[in-house]
Amino acid sequence: MKQTFFTIVALLLFLLGSCSRAKETVITGQLIGNANKVIYSNPNQGTCFAGFRDTIQVDENGKFVLKFNLKQPAFIEIRSSEVRKDCKLLIEPNNDYNILIDTEKGIEISGANEEGQRLYATFPNPSFIEMQIGKDLKEENSLITIHEKKQDMKNEDLRKFKELLNENKITNSFFELIKKDRDCYYASLESEISQIKIYAKSESEKFILEKGDDLFENLKNIYTQYPPDNKDLLISSFWSEYAENYIRGYVQFLKEDYKMNSFRKLYGNGTIHTFIINEAKKHLTGKSLEFFQATYLYTAGIQNRFEKELIALFEQFKKDYPKSEYVKYIQPYIDVIVDFQNKIAHNSSENIILIENSESINTLAELIEPMKGRKIYIDVWATWCGPCKEEFKYSEALKPILKEKDIQILYISVDEDWAESQWRDLIKYYNLEGKHVRANENLSKELHFLYDVSGRFAIPWYILIDEEGNILQKHAKRPSEIVSGKNIF
Repeated sequence: MKQTFFTIVALLLFLLGSCSRAKETVITGQLIGNANKVIYSNPNQGTCFAGFRDTIQVDENGKFVLKFNLKQPAFIEIRSSEVRKDCKLLIEPNNDYNILIDTEKGIEISGANEEGQRLYATFPNPSFIEMQIGKDLKEENSLITIHEKKQDMKNEDLRKFKELLNENKITNSFFELIKKDRDCYYASLESEISQIKIYAKSESEKFILEKGDDLFENLKNIYTQYPPDNKDLLISSFWSEYAENYIRGYVQFLKEDYKMNSFRKLYGNGTIHTFIINEAKKHLTGKSLEFFQATYLYTAGIQNRFEKELIALFEQFKKDYPKSEYVKYIQPYIDVIVDFQNKIAHNSSENIILIENSESINTLAELIEPMKGRKIYIDVWATWCGPCKEEFKYSEALKPILKEKDIQILYISVDEDWAESQWRDLIKYYNLEGKHVRANENLSKELHFLYDVSGRFAIPWYILIDEEGNILQKHAKRPSEIVSGKNIF
């Protein structure tokens, strides 16, 4: 009797183990090249977002294995850690897949629905949907023509998959999932085109979109046919951008008092993200709302604008979704913001000088007149410029070099008025000792012309001025170059 009992227990344990293994989706792969890690997006929630990614170390032969207990199908993006070679798979519960990532030759795919996977790999996979809008479509005035072109492109995509389905090379479930992805991709593409044209049409803050305008009606038709709150669309990696355009664009166009520049005021008073999240809560529900908030908070956090309101919004997100898998991907960027806020609360150097009456300084000559007698190293930057902020990491090491050569430093921000508070905070955070001015419209225009008469302008930009106020170097070396040993002259 005892032996029979243990036999039954052993059999049950075996069956339970078999069931557990049967639920696993397994991706085996090999990486050929110099990289020793593979980066992949988290597919466990049936969503795909490039920012929510994990890494796995490959073995000495470049091999790796990924296992997931999927509850629903999902796209997953996989790439090497060194060379940008992307592999995007549509994976389903209980299926096995194999990939070979050769950083020189490309990617090979086999396993479940492999013909469909290979076909999908030939389609564009832009980081931002606008990257797929060709010049011909941007300049096309007929919305009917644009719609027809997009519809033809989608139909051609699906026709290829339909052929594979008819030949039993892919399953019907795979085909239906691809169809949902194509719906989201082309809806996002067309809505992006319409919104670009709406913004281009606007020339002043007084512009209000007429509700009978063809551009508005086109957007309305897109979002009516493919509402972002439709959970079927969540499988697409293009959903988060599509949903954000819906909340930031179309939903706002519906309002009678909407003005094209209204967001600038919200940025200025530090409430833009709270506004967007609250708008999302009015129009999205359930899983769609959770995923939207997560991707939005992540995207806002990685901008390195260190906005204080994101801290409270993230804390609320954790309360609303205490078991959310997305939290771990957002947390590191919120921690950086918390550190930033702590630093600016305590950093206060008497050597940081904000030039008074800067709103009345219209030319570079006026600006540097009081500084004549010593050479000036000018740093032209903006709060939204990532490379500018990267260079600030060398500011401490730059100080003694400039002091030795008796060169004073002047920081000119080309930010607009709404970024005033952010501008002041970043100066304190990076402890940018020296003189500071935020260029008014006239000074900003002169700087653009000075950089390039054709209108081309790029920052960070550095200028070296002599003791008499003349330009010694219109494009001087960056702080990182000076610190690394390259002479400033």
